[in-house]
Amino acid sequence: MRSEAVALKTSFANMDKLKLLQLKYVKLIGSYEKFPDLIWLCWHGCPFQTMPSGLLVSSLVAIDMRYGHMEVFEIPTNFAYPDVV
Repeated sequence: MRSEAVALKTSFANMDKLKLLQLKYVKLIGSYEKFPDLIWLCWHGCPFQTMPSGLLVSSLVAIDMRYGHMEVFEIPTNFAYPDVV
């Protein structure tokens, strides 16, 4: 299946309250610097082998990256980990 390319600058410019995002076989191009603070990200068929810098923010609670090309998933250092009792 071929991924469609979508420019980030125009696609999410006015979606500052976006919390849930579901993508299927889409390649987002551009900077993730001002990407919305999502709670849930579902990106089936993500074309990247590593997570783009700036995509994962500490507000993210759930992520689903099935059917993609991700080889390594590293948890970002800015994630808050719950205390384990």
